[in-house]
Amino acid sequence: MMFETIIQSWFADYDSGYNDFVKALLSDDVKAMNVYMNRVAVTTFRFFDTGRKISVSHDPDSERRLEDTAKNALKQIDEKKYAAILASKGIPQEKIRKYGFAFCGKEIFIGKE
Repeated sequence: MMFETIIQSWFADYDSGYNDFVKALLSDDVKAMNVYMNRVAVTTFRFFDTGRKISVSHDPDSERRLEDTAKNALKQIDEKKYAAILASKGIPQEKIRKYGFAFCGKEIFIGKE
């Protein structure tokens, strides 16, 4: 009983917003995953800004670079045979999802195969 109370206290201040990402991940909703991760990035990195105003402008070139980087990450997943490692441990192929994450400053892009 004592340990149960201690463990519950660890999660007492749990931010249920994290559930948004988990739900998106489990439902394979890449758009929602991107929205969540970019919201977290802006909120987190704003703390480290030195008084500069946060840019909310959209840079198509940056988006293209992020997409290319995510595609390269997905390519690396295949080249390194990470999915095969999971399959060899008994995880069914249809349960294995591949996501490529790309980061550039406060922007994040998640691509999927």
